[in-house]
Amino acid sequence: FPVTIAHHLGRKLAFANIKNLTTVQDWLTYYGVDSMYMAQNLTIAGTAGNVWSNQTDTAFKFDSGGTQFNLASSQHIMYGWANSYFDESNKLIGNYEIVPYQGTGAAGNKVKTKGKPAWVMTKRVDGTGDWATFDNQRGLGLGTNAKYLLPNSSNVEGSLANTDMSYVSVGFIVGNTSTGINTS
Repeated sequence: FPVTIAHHLGRKLAFANIKNLTTVQDWLTYYGVDSMYMAQNLTIAGTAGNVWSNQTDTAFKFDSGGTQFNLASSQHIMYGWANSYFDESNKLIGNYEIVPYQGTGAAGNKVKTKGKPAWVMTKRVDGTGDWATFDNQRGLGLGTNAKYLLPNSSNVEGSLANTDMSYVSVGFIVGNTSTGINTS
């Protein structure tokens, strides 16, 4: 250790999922904070740890992790995303954005992004809770029951009353007070 993996995104990663393909291990999830990690297959809160540090625009650096992502006899995979940005002519480059947001505990929490989302994944960082994914193809909009999937679960598609999410031109609106996606 440390291990450095080069990437060609030209910007620091804002989100990454790392999985050991050979042995049974959790998905380690980086969400832009060098001293914290989560596991996408679990409901744990953000956990302090010196797993990664000193990210650059061309490489992702692991400081520790053992069998999670550095077992010599195992293959591993890493999916990484860097935020989209506006170029000099104000053209949006890329089609993804990692945006931390603060829950309000009140319906109508508007989260601003650079463009209109088509897919949103949420996870409460300061407490346990499911990862939830919403998209613009299935039952969305205020006044409806938003359908969602839970990546950390083998459950079928869910739909809860008052689990509303709608997309606007520069963000999304959480239309409920769910503890998983809008806790104060």
